[in-house]
Amino acid sequence: MRISVITCTLNAARWLSDNIVSVATQNHVDFEQVFVDGGSTDGTLELIARAPHRTVLVENIIGLSAAMNAGVAAATGEIIMHVHGDDMLAGKDALACVATAFDRFGGGWLYGQCQSDFGDGRIEARRSPPWNARRLRTRGNIVPHPAVAIRRELFLEAGGFDPGLRCCMDYDLWLRLSRISRPRVIGDFIATFRYHDAAISSRYASVCLREDRELRLRYAHGPLERAIARASLWRTERRMRRAGKLRDCEALHA
Repeated sequence: MRISVITCTLNAARWLSDNIVSVATQNHVDFEQVFVDGGSTDGTLELIARAPHRTVLVENIIGLSAAMNAGVAAATGEIIMHVHGDDMLAGKDALACVATAFDRFGGGWLYGQCQSDFGDGRIEARRSPPWNARRLRTRGNIVPHPAVAIRRELFLEAGGFDPGLRCCMDYDLWLRLSRISRPRVIGDFIATFRYHDAAISSRYASVCLREDRELRLRYAHGPLERAIARASLWRTERRMRRAGKLRDCEALHA
């Protein structure tokens, strides 16, 4: 079972060495890493060129959704994963755990556990909540993107990532996937997500919250779920304002 790890980069040299090592040292035999670069000028491409494992490079793709979709188009694996240049796989058996889970349980997609690296020495092993489609629709994204693996054919059936979204394209995809396939949740730690100031979720917090609101209300089933979604969004916005992330933004829950 070939697994294609798709890694989108844009001036990611600061973190990319860790990403490449985490993929290159996997114990699973049949895998490739597809790099999709948006025009890096900081040494990212040189790091990719020196990678010791099977790689594919797609260049000059603008926009994160377009880059992730381009990576799938260039991939040859039956299973696809998106692990961005600032994230990494968690341990040498991450891909083996994914392959074993698909062999054992079948299904179209799954997600495992994801660590959080805060860049100051803190690494937290945060457990993903059990799958609950209603919770996904009303309380936001519960699925850790770097720890998700999808059969390529299911990804294409769902329509891929929406290029009209700037932040929540992964959440939108999970919502569409949930209409046609229930994911398997596995207990293995698959990936490590890095928090840093240059991340989209940090730089564009108000945009992320606005898209989150639009998606929850779009996919909610009926007035009760919309009411739950609005209440949850109000709490999220209040928490972000207290943390100073939305100081200059208009109210988004009205």
